[in-house]
Amino acid sequence: MTREATAQPIEICPRWLDMRQASKYCSMHRQTLVRHVLAGEIYGTQKGGKWYVDRLSIDAWMSADTIEVARCLGKGV
Repeated sequence: MTREATAQPIEICPRWLDMRQASKYCSMHRQTLVRHVLAGEIYGTQKGGKWYVDRLSIDAWMSADTIEVARCLGKGV
């Protein structure tokens, strides 16, 4: 087999997502996501009239609930 035949495609997940991508990434309606961005819970910025959301801030926001629930239940995370 040649190297090309065994190579796996590389999937790139950018850090900055537009609203459509971010909404799909976190399975959240666009307007709900906008509300969280405007509330400062998820980091987003507007450049050139278009919103971009930090994927890492979505991950942190989603994980924060898990940590809080575990803390309430007395389980270490």
